[in-house]
Amino acid sequence: MQKVVTEQDIIQALKDIGPGADAFWGVCVSLASLLPGNHKPEQLQRVAEIFAPFLSSPASRFFILPKGSLVFLLHKPSLDQLDEVCEEIRQLFQNDPLMQQSDGESLVQVFSLGSQPDAFLSALKQVDAGINLDKPVANQPTLAPLSPEVLADIIARLKQMDTVDFLRRQSAVYFASDNENHVLFHEYYTSIMHLQQAICPQVDLTSDKVLFNQLTEVLDVKMLEGLLKLSLHNYPAAISLNLNISTLTQPIFESYVVNRPAPLIVELQLVDLFNNYETYQKMMNKLHDGGHQICLDGITPMDLECVDVMAMHPDYVKFIWSPMWREPRYTELLKNTIEADSRVRFVFARCGEEEAVQWGKSVGIHIFQGRFVDLLLAAMTKNSCTFGQECSLKQCMDSKSCLCGPLRKQCVNPQHLDDNLELKESL
Repeated sequence: MQKVVTEQDIIQALKDIGPGADAFWGVCVSLASLLPGNHKPEQLQRVAEIFAPFLSSPASRFFILPKGSLVFLLHKPSLDQLDEVCEEIRQLFQNDPLMQQSDGESLVQVFSLGSQPDAFLSALKQVDAGINLDKPVANQPTLAPLSPEVLADIIARLKQMDTVDFLRRQSAVYFASDNENHVLFHEYYTSIMHLQQAICPQVDLTSDKVLFNQLTEVLDVKMLEGLLKLSLHNYPAAISLNLNISTLTQPIFESYVVNRPAPLIVELQLVDLFNNYETYQKMMNKLHDGGHQICLDGITPMDLECVDVMAMHPDYVKFIWSPMWREPRYTELLKNTIEADSRVRFVFARCGEEEAVQWGKSVGIHIFQGRFVDLLLAAMTKNSCTFGQECSLKQCMDSKSCLCGPLRKQCVNPQHLDDNLELKESL
């Protein structure tokens, strides 16, 4: 690990960047605000390792502050991958009281240095302040909260926009053996980080869960409209869409079901399901009658401990990978759930490293999503491309994640991005 620095050292680094700030993103990881047992040197090392892929650019830097918090200045990171890494960090420390106070938003904060320099500097002053359980960790928000007035303005602007450039995809891969490995489905979604940066960089879209849910209902419709106009060179064996249950009753969803280019998997959140259970039962039967499938998404160890997910009759259950699964009681619970119904397929999502895949396979999971899978598929795409030497692995991964827009257009062989690869790597 490198030497400890002060806030002034980071400010000097910002001055050195100067007019090039538009290409940089700042990340503050407030490890000092965690319980003492959660910011030991080994945890600090772990966080640094998770961010390591972003430090391959010689212009990127990271800093260790006196109380153990970390600050990263990242040069042209993939925002989708950055969002996933930040969520991985939150999952790593999800048992800490800080997470219960702020849902992890205070633990990891991300800023565009081009459009949010003041917010980053404000966060920088607080990032290494240390633990205080007597009051909320963040006394003053570094970004403006999402309010009803701001939401109304954002929705009005969205209705006038074509949001197809914000659409992304991520592969779910079935790993079993050399002869059986294959991409099972692609998940299509709207990148919230790209959207926020484009239309409201000074607003924290996730600060109010109720208002954010209203925003996602609008984004569901915009995504389906965009997908109906989308034309790719090849489509996967199946497509999954993470939607609100209310969206399933909209005419635009019916239009997509009729015109879909591949079999459909609808991913739903537990909270949404409980709030709309009658609608869920109705739509579950309708989807199953049409030959489609349902996935319960975002299941954590605590969710599995409290909820009988099998009672929801899903076709897929998607668990969020976290080291917490290794705790004996959660491992046993996970194994029992997997063994309860051989018809249901289980997925580990947000797998940042091969370690998550190997551990998942050891307990009976064979379907995986996340940064590690993205890197593997990007490497295969790049190595099998006639023009593979023209781009870096990161550029290939970024282009491959896009369904449309400028990042995809940077690829000199965009048709190859949609090819269905034969996976020969055995894990």
